[in-house]
Amino acid sequence: MVNIHPDTVRRNTLYLLLTEGGTKFLSLLSFVIMARGLSQQSYGAVVLAFSVGSLFFIFFNFGLDLHLIRDVRHSLATGDRGALRELLSTVATLKVWLLPVFIGLFALTFWAFHWDRAYFPVMLLIFLYFYIFSAVQLVLFVFRAFEKMKYEFFIRSIQATALLAVTVFFGFFYKNVVLLSAGYA
Repeated sequence: MVNIHPDTVRRNTLYLLLTEGGTKFLSLLSFVIMARGLSQQSYGAVVLAFSVGSLFFIFFNFGLDLHLIRDVRHSLATGDRGALRELLSTVATLKVWLLPVFIGLFALTFWAFHWDRAYFPVMLLIFLYFYIFSAVQLVLFVFRAFEKMKYEFFIRSIQATALLAVTVFFGFFYKNVVLLSAGYA
């Protein structure tokens, strides 16, 4: 059994609260800026891309994030470093090998719904953003398993701030939806 100090719980809870609240707020701000800056058609394409990407995001992790937390904690408690290395290696391999499958599913979805070809780059780039974000999420959940929420806080804060900057530049001033999507990816 792993003993956790109450100060560690308080500190990690605070970091997690700041991380989740801050990134959600910056995400909301990004969408408000996009709604104000982009045309209706461009904003619609971005929102559709995020909706489809969010749907696929469910399948990107396969619940591996929670599995990682449980098994990393178990490996730490038992001192089994070999199992920990094998687990992390398996998860990384799974993420890499399944990328072509997900791109194929995305292309099939795009084709099945007869979406406007002009926005295919937007959809693909946002899709890749969600794939990369799912890989980053796995790393962040390893930080959670090791009770290092401050690292997650710093990484996600930098990520959310960078995405807000991309949104302001390409979604409000420059108004290019493809470059906006590329900035997210």
